[in-house]
Amino acid sequence: MDESVAIQETLGEGETCQIAVQGVLAGTQTIESRLLGLVECNKEYAIFLYTHRRMAITGDDVTLDRIVPIAEGFAVEEVLPDKGIHILGSDVTVWITSKDTHLKVHFPFGSHTQEFLQEINKCSLGVNGVTSPQFLWLKKYWQNLQSSSFLSNRQQSAKEIPTDCLTQVVAAGTGGFQLLGLQEEAGFVQEKTCFNQDLSVSKPEESRSCIL
Repeated sequence: MDESVAIQETLGEGETCQIAVQGVLAGTQTIESRLLGLVECNKEYAIFLYTHRRMAITGDDVTLDRIVPIAEGFAVEEVLPDKGIHILGSDVTVWITSKDTHLKVHFPFGSHTQEFLQEINKCSLGVNGVTSPQFLWLKKYWQNLQSSSFLSNRQQSAKEIPTDCLTQVVAAGTGGFQLLGLQEEAGFVQEKTCFNQDLSVSKPEESRSCIL
């Protein structure tokens, strides 16, 4: 099944998902599957990562999670097995890194994974210090990611405000607080929005070989 079709349905005019493959984010407490797509627009390239349903058939089955532009500083390094010996049929583990991203991903063994990594290699050639992509076409996606992250953090922060704290503030109406907009005015919530960054895993010492 060509899962790039599902990603293509989420893209704008002039944007093309060239190839897609499923992977699993490493270093997390739970198994977090992602659909990774190599997207091109105006000869600029980026890796789109989506959360997805078990079968990603249409655009409704995927949700954009983050974007990694292929620009200066971008690299993909394969994590070598113990003693540097590859076992036929074993998963392929790689680090995907950029200025703001450090992702360790397990990919299934097979020709499709190798084709995906080879295509990334081709797209990355010439970007390091040679060209200066602007990625203006990514602006709309980053804004949506930022908005989604803001709303998620806001909802989570609201859940963490103690009920007795809310009661005290409402009761102290003469202090100038109202229930509407309580979080901001009372100063109980500190919000920080960040995207295109991985906060779940740090890079340990490992044997790695540079793919790109």
